[in-house]
Amino acid sequence: MRWVDVCKRVQRHFKDFPKTTVINICDREGDIYELLELGNIVNNQYIVRSCNNRRVKDKDEKLWEQVKKEPVRGSYNLEIKDHKTLKKRTATIQVKWLNNIILVPPYRKDQKALLPITVSMVYVEEINAPDGIDPINWKLITSLEIETLENALTIITYYSYRWRIESFHFILKQGCKVEELQLEQEHNLKNAITLYSIIACKLLSLLYLSREKPQMSIKEIGFSKKQYVLLCTYLEKVYYIKINQQIENEPTIEHFVEKVCILGGYLKHNKPYPGIKVLWRGMKELMTILNCFDFLQEIRCG
Repeated sequence: MRWVDVCKRVQRHFKDFPKTTVINICDREGDIYELLELGNIVNNQYIVRSCNNRRVKDKDEKLWEQVKKEPVRGSYNLEIKDHKTLKKRTATIQVKWLNNIILVPPYRKDQKALLPITVSMVYVEEINAPDGIDPINWKLITSLEIETLENALTIITYYSYRWRIESFHFILKQGCKVEELQLEQEHNLKNAITLYSIIACKLLSLLYLSREKPQMSIKEIGFSKKQYVLLCTYLEKVYYIKINQQIENEPTIEHFVEKVCILGGYLKHNKPYPGIKVLWRGMKELMTILNCFDFLQEIRCG
């Protein structure tokens, strides 16, 4: 019930901000009827991936069968990357949706009877998927109204951000260790989480840029050629790694991130592309190296 508890807290907080709309995005674990009941506040909405084929009022067929019968409202091509190899493929996606679905509440023994609720659903299905590939199939329950294909595509896009949100929390918990902070005062804890959240966002941005815009100059992310040369020199001297990249050229974010991840324990022969874990470890090491270098420079100048 932590999903329900969090949504209630969010509603209480944003009750004083009526012009701000909050959308709670949940995976299949969040497909709880009590959570779906909470979607009756204008500025608090949800998108939940369905895992329960629920009963529909006055209908013989259940929810999934109802939406599958709807006509295809549109289709689009989507470029998909394998999360392990980052190899790309183009998927053809069909979109259906159904509004004003009245769900029959489940029975809860020894609890107050639940009331029927009205929801919408977007049905996303990949057609002609390659052999050996599990096709994309999302059944998204939402409190948002769907009137056009653009509305449906917006809901699909919002749900796709769930992976980035999970990566963000992964960095906070595993990288920054926010759950292990032993700060006594509440405001100190909030300040620490705020600072670590900025760090987590920066790391995620760096990782995605290295994949989406690999040829971008490292100057665009706040690093200099001098720092890149120092990183390459350190890897050669300490890790005995031969750097093939010509440091006379303009360093790219792709090569920069790869070398930073080597500091974090990345082994290219085990995994073709680095992940967020080795990136945060490497950045921590790099910051120490750069700070020590600057400190030594100051001593020499002094």
